[in-house]
Amino acid sequence: MKRFFLLFILALTVKVAVEAQVKKDSGNLFSVLQNGKLGFIDKTGKLVIKPQFEYANEFSEGLAQFTNPNALDKYPFSKDGFIDTNGKVVIKPQFDNAYNFSEGRALVKIGDSYNFIDKKGEIVIKVGEFHDARSFHEGLAAIRMNGEVWFIDTTGKIIISKQYGYAKDFSEGFACIYVRGKAGYIDKSGKFIIQPQFDEGFDFSKGLAIIKVGERFGYINKTGKIIIKPQFKSAYNFSDGLARVSTNDKFGFINQNGKFIIGEKYNVMTDDFSEGLAPVCSLDKCGYVNKLGKTVIKPLFDSAYSFRNGLAKIQIGGRIGYIDKTGNYIWKPSD
Repeated sequence: MKRFFLLFILALTVKVAVEAQVKKDSGNLFSVLQNGKLGFIDKTGKLVIKPQFEYANEFSEGLAQFTNPNALDKYPFSKDGFIDTNGKVVIKPQFDNAYNFSEGRALVKIGDSYNFIDKKGEIVIKVGEFHDARSFHEGLAAIRMNGEVWFIDTTGKIIISKQYGYAKDFSEGFACIYVRGKAGYIDKSGKFIIQPQFDEGFDFSKGLAIIKVGERFGYINKTGKIIIKPQFKSAYNFSDGLARVSTNDKFGFINQNGKFIIGEKYNVMTDDFSEGLAPVCSLDKCGYVNKLGKTVIKPLFDSAYSFRNGLAKIQIGGRIGYIDKTGNYIWKPSD
């Protein structure tokens, strides 16, 4: 079937020519700052890619987008390119905007032209002047122009034909679409499984999606049934079996029955549970608690983030560091 080459808008992306010699697990590399330059360490704190970049994103699918602020000789304009997990530039800085790869495709911008590239850095889907577009998730990407939405696959073929409204990504087989200001959900055939009825809708995660009714957030299941009634001022997806929510100005954690397991006593800098721990913040300092709400890492940090592959990023005085689950430094805060 003839490939559809689509016009498209969103300034993100990455150009990627992943080479066979990329051996490292990109999920085990962590960005660090040293003397104002970005590099990457492994889980032991060893520098794997020496600090040398003005800006670099985290790795995705074996590649990381980086920015060269002086890529052009004639003008001091920045360009985006990609490195592999050895720190080798595999796609030279040439894009005005680039995002990391998702499902083997990345959206890039050169001038006013938007395109999807593959991991060889070759354009595989030509795009152009769409008013909105999203990266690939679960094999599909949404594009939108003049209030009309399509979904394409990674070859550029239109899988879900024109609809009206604004679309989000597919997640767990469903995508949220807004029609006349109300949010509902379609499946991968384009059929509405949950009719537009909510003031806001978000991606499904662990079988539940956050929705907004009026000024409050709650949770629905995949039939559209409200499982946890809209009652929260703020709500986030379930992670490690608990969700971060707030009914006022403080955050706590609920289970999938909507019951508070850890009461509302933390400020907005609090993050989600991951790998059994959550960063929680109060009195301008952050530490970590377990699922019983017990403090396991003392609040010593100005900000703290969820654990990933055994490490968590923290900040003290604007300097970035990494700790393990005992609270010991793997990389001491540096800038």
